[in-house]
Amino acid sequence: MISSIITGKDCINNSNLQRLLNEFKSILVISDLNGCVCGAKSKVKKAFGKNDKVTYFKLKACDCTQVQTVDKVVKIAKERQTDLIVSIGTHSAHNLAKAVKYVIMRNRDNFVDSVCCEQNGNNIPDIKLICIAVSAGNHQNLLTGYFEVEDSVTKNIYRLNKDFVKPMTVMLDDKVLDKVSNIAKLGMELSALIVALAAISFGSDEQDKLTAISAVGIAEKINATLSDLFLVQMYAGASFLALQNNLLNEFVMSVCYYTGQVYSLVMLLTVKNCVRHFINKLDVNDIKKLDLTYGIELSEDVNLWKDNFYKMIEGKLNKYFADKDIPQKLNEIGLNSDLIEKIFEELTISFGESEELSRLKDNIYINYW
Repeated sequence: MISSIITGKDCINNSNLQRLLNEFKSILVISDLNGCVCGAKSKVKKAFGKNDKVTYFKLKACDCTQVQTVDKVVKIAKERQTDLIVSIGTHSAHNLAKAVKYVIMRNRDNFVDSVCCEQNGNNIPDIKLICIAVSAGNHQNLLTGYFEVEDSVTKNIYRLNKDFVKPMTVMLDDKVLDKVSNIAKLGMELSALIVALAAISFGSDEQDKLTAISAVGIAEKINATLSDLFLVQMYAGASFLALQNNLLNEFVMSVCYYTGQVYSLVMLLTVKNCVRHFINKLDVNDIKKLDLTYGIELSEDVNLWKDNFYKMIEGKLNKYFADKDIPQKLNEIGLNSDLIEKIFEELTISFGESEELSRLKDNIYINYW
């Protein structure tokens, strides 16, 4: 479980960060380009000051995490006997930090050997992780143990979800969060809502369902801040990722990986025709919980509630896709038929052939043209 989520203006401050110098022996700060441009890294460096306890590593580009990069940073962390990693930026920085923690906790020197190891090393002190998010990127997996690493030599892509690499703390400072347009905010809200609905409709774990319902509540909060929307993404993503054999999430993550597009847009383009199906799958108990959160009055006619709920989301979807700068189809975001076939070949290898996989593929081609 996450120990804490710190939000608000100027939460990246001296009091929150300087105490870490007393609590930890060696701190490794990993940042990507976005973490530097927005000023978050500067705030961290100012708080830590010139201190031999702190080592900095900057990613050259906000792209996929390479095996070679992971191994390089693992070596630095081991030489410095790192016991705290602070990642600053978007998906690439946090992804790398999780991968580095994974290798060290496995008591290995490189990533590939770590994947072959079934359990953590003996007597390995737990390395803590703090993630500072700064941009409306792919943060849906930030609260989870999910990360992905590419081997540029073999072209293998490793996608792992390990609880022991979850962050201890996530920080969302409204002062350094990128300025996001209203239409982008709407996209973040909508994708999180639909992902949360899928988690509620198809999930079996009550705690995961409650997490998804919490995401719905935050999304509709009056005067929601940008950090609120980040929380919505993370809560919805955590509950959605918990679904077993989640082919939809795997497909969307693959598209994001290969095209560089943000998760919210790819998800909306993929499932915009599935919203009614997700809502129809809701049972009465879930509706009652959503009713308290969402404020759509529940009458004796459950179907009427579902109709009203769908109309509300449909109206927001229409508003989002009415924007001239928003792609309308999957073929407008760098996804072609060859790439679709490649992704589904990878999914078949990972999950095997199934009726669900065939239905997903059919739906993708419906939304492609």
